[in-house]
Amino acid sequence: MTVEDAQGREAPIQRLADSIAGPFVYTVMTLSAATFALWYYVEVHVFPDVLLNDISGPMENPLLLSLKLSTDVLVVS
Repeated sequence: MTVEDAQGREAPIQRLADSIAGPFVYTVMTLSAATFALWYYVEVHVFPDVLLNDISGPMENPLLLSLKLSTDVLVVS
């Protein structure tokens, strides 16, 4: 009977993880979108030398740089 009781209930740490996971996902996605928008619309004009690096691709594309940086935010988190 105790095994059935244990399987039927969530562990307290599981409830904590479930309550944090939802807001965490939305926060990370918002940060990724903000990273893309800032680098595409603002930072490329403030720091034009960043486009000369290999990260922005061979054609110095600000769209590619912004996509890479926003993807980095998703991967790291």
